[in-house]
Amino acid sequence: MDKVIYERMHNNLLKLDLCHLETRIDGLLEDSSNSKKSIVEIIEGILDEEITFRESRIANTRIKLARFPFIKTIDQFEFTFQPNLDKERVLSLFSLNFIEEKGNVILIGPPGVGKTHIAISLGISACQHGYTTYWTTFQELIETLRIAHKQNRLKRKLQTFSKPKLLIIDEMGYLPLGIEESNFFFQLVSSRYLKGSIVLTSNRNFSEWVDIFPQESIAAAILDRLCENSKIIKIIGESYRIKSKKKLGLFEKT
Repeated sequence: MDKVIYERMHNNLLKLDLCHLETRIDGLLEDSSNSKKSIVEIIEGILDEEITFRESRIANTRIKLARFPFIKTIDQFEFTFQPNLDKERVLSLFSLNFIEEKGNVILIGPPGVGKTHIAISLGISACQHGYTTYWTTFQELIETLRIAHKQNRLKRKLQTFSKPKLLIIDEMGYLPLGIEESNFFFQLVSSRYLKGSIVLTSNRNFSEWVDIFPQESIAAAILDRLCENSKIIKIIGESYRIKSKKKLGLFEKT
């Protein structure tokens, strides 16, 4: 290739903000020259690589903005640890149809059985498929809404939590709420009702939600909106962490 043309090609790629392609073009052209591909196939392959890179970069940005506490995919979930869990039902969630349908996913079970892992995996998948996502703990969410209320910014903060296509609320049920905080959560659930999806994890069965919210009417209203169009996954099993410690002999047999 003529040196002038070669340098102009690299400069033009940089001018077009095709930085990834500029670093890869030499190798791609060399691979293509050793194959029997047509010029159209070569160009298609080059463009496919650039598109794949850009989509990956955008997905990584969504993942970063989602504020996940850690990154785990469903491939890393050890279903053998939870033999009572319906694997196919869990995996079906990753079609993400519930997001398109503005539905919810509720994961219920004791601590350590993998609820957070599944929730984050759903969030990662949503980011990779173009959905805006945000993760928060239930306690952090309530505290944020409480502060916003004191600063006369509750409406604005509720609007912020209503924007993501998927809102993940982790660890609901560890602390009971007062009437005011319960109303904040009710307003949030109502603001997303049939407009955006929620993935909620809780260590409490639905019958125990009256212990979280001070009034049965509030608990019923929240449940009604969350469950109307939702997939409910109940995990019955032992904590991963406790099982791991037992394997190491850290728990004495009785």
